[in-house]
Amino acid sequence: MDQQQGEKIEPMLEGQPPAATDAGLSVSSVLSVSFGAENYTVPSFARAFPRDEALDTLVRAFVSGNYNLVRVQAPELALHATDPAVRDAARMLHHRIKADPLLKIILVAAVMLLAVMAAWWITHDGGVS
Repeated sequence: MDQQQGEKIEPMLEGQPPAATDAGLSVSSVLSVSFGAENYTVPSFARAFPRDEALDTLVRAFVSGNYNLVRVQAPELALHATDPAVRDAARMLHHRIKADPLLKIILVAAVMLLAVMAAWWITHDGGVS
């Protein structure tokens, strides 16, 4: 059975081997969850999250790319949730959208290198013949 990119992979039933997909997605990395009429793909790290309406909203926002909603509401949920598992899950979602510290360092280094090279070029006749 061919799967096109963007299709949701149905959850694996117990005892069934994972199906290979042409899109490069595997059952171990994503899971399709159905809540009534809504279907959305849950990342593998979120499969163990407890069922909570506010947390489910944040997971749907994360999956759809609405990281601003996650950035704003996840810390609030982590502070005000009564269930420790929900608090931990909200913290994990918030952590997942933060920029990697190493990438910040690499970006600053690249900008500094560009500035040094531009300054060197300008001070060494700047391409003027």
